[in-house]
Amino acid sequence: MHPGKINNGINLKVEDRYWYSIREIVKLDTVWAVSTPESWVTFVDNEGDEIFPIWPHKEVAKMCAFEELKVENYSVQAIDYNKFKEFCIPEMDGDNILFGVFYDLKREAFVVDGERQLGDLEEEE
Repeated sequence: MHPGKINNGINLKVEDRYWYSIREIVKLDTVWAVSTPESWVTFVDNEGDEIFPIWPHKEVAKMCAFEELKVENYSVQAIDYNKFKEFCIPEMDGDNILFGVFYDLKREAFVVDGERQLGDLEEEE
């Protein structure tokens, strides 16, 4: 991914980054997140909500993954879009885990529940 495109995405406002991510995830058929060999990495925010951070591009995920996500043996991994919709969203939603879409370098993201995110993704298709 071109560095200028990365910076343009990171510099968007929170809600604009969300809609950009929705479009890119559908277009590229991939979601990027942080994982360990055992599981996907989540964290608890200041309000006590458990959050699963996702990004539309590998380079952005690597750049914007913050300290709580950099657990032992972590890496940035792709999730196939169809598997994300069919398995990941329902599982996370069932566990009351929210999605933090496109965290930036200031640790700001659009936080959404799985039902809303699934609806927005399917509308973009």
